[in-house]
Amino acid sequence: MSSSEETTAASVASALFSSDDTSLAEGFRDKVAALHEFFDRDKDGFLNHSELRGLQLLTSGEEMNIPTYLMACKSIGCDPQQGISGWSS
Repeated sequence: MSSSEETTAASVASALFSSDDTSLAEGFRDKVAALHEFFDRDKDGFLNHSELRGLQLLTSGEEMNIPTYLMACKSIGCDPQQGISGWSS
């Protein structure tokens, strides 16, 4: 990831902690959708292992291995071959 991508991603990620939204649920949903859109590199509407790994690495500094990805997919009932989908309105 380039420096400008990291800066943009960090800006999007830091928006999660903003408290200026009138509706927490609505604001949270919008922020999750923005993060999802930013990290969905192939623009298929899903975060595959590589894309979710990038999100985790940038936001927590931690790697996401395949077993962790598979566990995350299983816990929310998504197909690991397809990835984790974003929220729809």
